[in-house]
Amino acid sequence: MLNLNNCCNSDSAELAAAINAMASIMAKDKSIEEIEMLAIAFDLLSDTLFAIALIQKKQDRLHEKCCEKLRRDDIR
Repeated sequence: MLNLNNCCNSDSAELAAAINAMASIMAKDKSIEEIEMLAIAFDLLSDTLFAIALIQKKQDRLHEKCCEKLRRDDIR
């Protein structure tokens, strides 16, 4: 999950304002059903992106462990 505590408070507020503005623009003149479909689509996109980030993090850790092992083996 994105940790907004690491960001400057004004940056976080600007990001939140921009996201709210985009959502309002996207929802304008749409039916409730259309807005719900957009929400579902973006929720799925969010879940998928978080899953990709988690997999990448695990791959990076595995790569680091393999490199450490190779370095230790080279030292011996």
